[in-house]
Amino acid sequence: MSFLNSNKSQLLRQPSVEVIFCIFVFSIVGYILFYGYLYELAFVVLLAVSVYFVYRFPLLSISLLIISTVLPTIFQMVPEYSEEWMLVGYGIRIQDVLLVSMLGAAILKAVPSNKKQSIQNNLGLTVYVILFGLLICFEIVRNINLYGLSAPGEFRYRYLILAIPIYITLLFSSEKSRLNLLKILIVSSLFFPLICVPIIGMLKGWNIGPENRFYPSSISLGLLYGLLALGLCKKYKIIKINNFFYWPIFSLVIFMLIIDSHRSVWLACFSIVVVLFWIKNFNYSKRVNNTFLIIISIVLILILTNQILKFEMKTNLLDYIVGRTIPLININETHDNTVAWRIAQWRAQMTKLYASPIVGEGFGGYWGFSGMRGDLGVQPHNLYIQTLVKLGIVGMLLYLIIIAKIFVNLKRSLANDKLKSDPNTCLIVIGLVILVASHVFYIAYSFEYYSLLFIGLGVANLQDKKFSIYA
Repeated sequence: MSFLNSNKSQLLRQPSVEVIFCIFVFSIVGYILFYGYLYELAFVVLLAVSVYFVYRFPLLSISLLIISTVLPTIFQMVPEYSEEWMLVGYGIRIQDVLLVSMLGAAILKAVPSNKKQSIQNNLGLTVYVILFGLLICFEIVRNINLYGLSAPGEFRYRYLILAIPIYITLLFSSEKSRLNLLKILIVSSLFFPLICVPIIGMLKGWNIGPENRFYPSSISLGLLYGLLALGLCKKYKIIKINNFFYWPIFSLVIFMLIIDSHRSVWLACFSIVVVLFWIKNFNYSKRVNNTFLIIISIVLILILTNQILKFEMKTNLLDYIVGRTIPLININETHDNTVAWRIAQWRAQMTKLYASPIVGEGFGGYWGFSGMRGDLGVQPHNLYIQTLVKLGIVGMLLYLIIIAKIFVNLKRSLANDKLKSDPNTCLIVIGLVILVASHVFYIAYSFEYYSLLFIGLGVANLQDKKFSIYA
């Protein structure tokens, strides 16, 4: 917004959105002072300062979000782990402040400061994003009388995180800022978790297997994304890394993904490989030249993993993978496993959709008593069922339309042969692949940070005139 940088003469000459905004703010401040709501005024001032900060310093703001919210979850499997330190008071978390500020900054950025200004890169999403936002507001307001602050409270736990891709798309308008963010994401999602493996092992013990994982699923997924991003950056010459460093990193990541055995991450990994083949992003000639290193890496992974599994779990690699995969194929609710438990949860929660199929039940009720294993308030572990229950068929359709349009725009931008060697194409490929992989992952989970960060980065790159697609 230009009023953040404009002088008084410009403001007086231009009676537009800025003037209306200032009048609105001064009116609120005057009302608050008149009726003595000083604490509320302090809150509004702090929020305004926070919005201004994230507007002016987007790269630093995303870095703060990652450091304060994402990286600590690397230690989630450690017994003493707690998220209480993230609370800033009155039940408000650090990420709540940052995400609300990012949403506010995105709204300010989206509002044109004069009639001549227009959105250069219209992806055909504006109407659907606005409608989706209005529906969410409706789902909050409709239940305030019934649930009070729990209505906006449940929204912040489940859907406020969607401010991230909107913020990145609108605020990261320069090529340099996007590439810097990409490097920060690679460091935070790939290198930092790997460095922390010895620390996690010392804190929780070195046992392995589904009951003794090193990472939660979101960090394992981020590890996969970081490896993908590093490989594509290497291919597009954004980051220079020698093969003798890259392939050991590759081997270590695959090893960690196997022994932690998050099946949702395995499915996401499979979808990544499928999409990369589909968009013909593998450079076969270079793969042939690196055949020796690839073979050595794969053999070392298999041998090391097999030996560790034999020592720790008294099983071999093949039996371990088959044993973890069979429940995905042979689903039987009589079995006591997480797949059967999830299916039972989905069925229990879908009954709520029948009571209000069009617009769902709204926010504030959380998940109630599920009747499964005595669980109270257990979310359905499925983004699609969660959205159907909370936002109804209308919300689900709006969300799918937005995702479909993003997918089509990203795919079309790769169709231009002249841009295939452009380094910035890397961001488009990353965004497209992770868009698909994340929505495979969401069969078992809901929104998480790394997917939305990488997707937002890919969509932000469509602002470049070279990649612009006009709806």
